[in-house]
Amino acid sequence: WTPWLQCTSTCGGGSQSRMKICSTSTSDSVCSHSLWNYGYESRSCGEPTCPVDGVWLGWSRWSVCSVSCGDGVESRWRECYGPFHKGKPCLGSKDEHSMCNIAEC
Repeated sequence: WTPWLQCTSTCGGGSQSRMKICSTSTSDSVCSHSLWNYGYESRSCGEPTCPVDGVWLGWSRWSVCSVSCGDGVESRWRECYGPFHKGKPCLGSKDEHSMCNIAEC
């Protein structure tokens, strides 16, 4: 058998194949038109699923300010969808804070 060819895909259902060929050291009578001496086979290879990196979904609305006057804080958040199948996580912060109602009472 020849060596396996490179996989057609590293993930998501790749395949690879190889051929069986008659060696010159084998007698001609064994090689002649024998399905056992010539052939082709393939097999599945690669990971069955591809990695999917995490993706940030949209930001929520800002929350109500923590106070009605004076130095307050409002916040918002977002969710990471994924990762799946050994993908990379979302980078960055999942929440933000901001000053609000910056006025004397």
